[in-house]
Amino acid sequence: MRLWICWATLTMLCENLGATTCKPDVDDQCCSGYKWNNSSGRCETCPSGYNGPQCAYPCPHPYYGENCLYKCNCTEEHCDFVFGCKPTSIANKDTVQTIEKSGQIGAKNFSEEGQTEGTTDVSPSSPISMSWVSMVFYITIALISVCVVFLLIYGASYFQKKFFLRKQTINSTLNVRVEESVYSHYEEVNLTHI
Repeated sequence: MRLWICWATLTMLCENLGATTCKPDVDDQCCSGYKWNNSSGRCETCPSGYNGPQCAYPCPHPYYGENCLYKCNCTEEHCDFVFGCKPTSIANKDTVQTIEKSGQIGAKNFSEEGQTEGTTDVSPSSPISMSWVSMVFYITIALISVCVVFLLIYGASYFQKKFFLRKQTINSTLNVRVEESVYSHYEEVNLTHI
């Protein structure tokens, strides 16, 4: 009986969690951050610089890039929602050099004279898909819920056994005392000399 109750509770919990999560590739509906691709017949991530349902929205300022997870450190007019901060235009630009130093990536433009003309700093962070984050969140909630349910069932059975054993001990003690008191007042009397 208890096993059936556990199974039913766990099933309802899983169904409720499943109702709140996004199910991609069902009826051509995709999660936010994904777009339906007719040729492949499945949901694919939004191109860099776009997000939302069916990738309908460009990243708002100051964000850019994949899933809009990167942040521009420049003015709105210099921030491109796909690539980030645009380098300042230089008349005699020869090369663009990328320098990686102390956890920051910077793109520096050098002119013919060798002077640095502009720097764009970007924090290097690996973009994390929001659907992955929500999946981890729901799995964590589900595991915690299952643990709580099992703890409640264990606690209930523990207290039930403890109460039942206590009640059984009290009843057996009362039975013994009653039997002793009933038989202790009677003695065998030999009525042969009358």
